[in-house]
Amino acid sequence: MHKGVWFLSLLGLGAVLALGVALLWLALGSEGITPPQPAQEAVSWTGLASPTALEDAGRRGLERARQWAPDAFLVWVKGSWQPNGEWAQATFPPIAWSLYYYSPAKAEVASAAVRGDELFWMPPTASSETFDELLPFPPPYGVDVAWVSFRGAGGDAFLQQHPAATVQYRLRTEAGQLTWVIVGVEGDASFQVKVDAISGLVVP
Repeated sequence: MHKGVWFLSLLGLGAVLALGVALLWLALGSEGITPPQPAQEAVSWTGLASPTALEDAGRRGLERARQWAPDAFLVWVKGSWQPNGEWAQATFPPIAWSLYYYSPAKAEVASAAVRGDELFWMPPTASSETFDELLPFPPPYGVDVAWVSFRGAGGDAFLQQHPAATVQYRLRTEAGQLTWVIVGVEGDASFQVKVDAISGLVVP
């Protein structure tokens, strides 16, 4: 008899535990909790916010890159911003930066995304291509000059016609020239301006 009572008590305890697990699962589901999502390659900043200085982002990104590979150097920078109709008041675009680093010893490229006080490290990938270091960095003419040049070269008109556009900024070497490439994109519509990061002049 004692064995039967013990067995029934054990069954009852198991049922209570199962019910508790089920209720916890439903509660978590009702809160909309989802599994962590994989990190994105680039970070986009929506709207106006405190900008992250490119020089500061580059310093922090290089420190992290040198932990990965002591010979790593900067090869490409990009960022994006969705002005949301407030672009006319912005003299310095608030951007989250993605910085790409190459390690000749590893033959790999890795990147760091810097947004405010946060830094997100992206896993390296193998590369059969070799790269030149992005120099000088930061460039004599920064993203503020690139932004003004973009607006003056037709970007204002494009943003007026496409108020939901995203503006993308890329700093890279093209034909041996350190160049800002600024692109406004909304759907199939786009508008691009190139600016020499050494002279500050718009490149045809």
